Amino acid sequence: MHLKKIISATVLALLLGTGSAALAAPRSVTLVLEGMYCAMCPVTVKTALDFADGVFEARVTRDPDEAVIRYDDARTSPAKLIEVVKQSGYGAHLKPPRAKP
Repeated sequence: MHLKKIISATVLALLLGTGSAALAAPRSVTLVLEGMYCAMCPVTVKTALDFADGVFEARVTRDPDEAVIRYDDARTSPAKLIEVVKQSGYGAHLKPPRAKP
């Protein structure tokens, strides 16, 4: 019986300790990248994004020059992700939504 109380308290503490971050929905954004000219450029951008706070996953391609990023919107934003790319030495802006026919 005592063990059940300990387990319950531990689970409750873990749930409360994670706060709203556990409830934040992952978001996705596509950035158009500028200034990439060689095979190492996407690796540099991906590494910078992978180390950025709140990024779950970053896929960076050369053709087209884009980064598709899954992130926690409670910890980062598209503007902050653009700044991360800029600090790694490349340009970036949000990919405009596709025009509907």
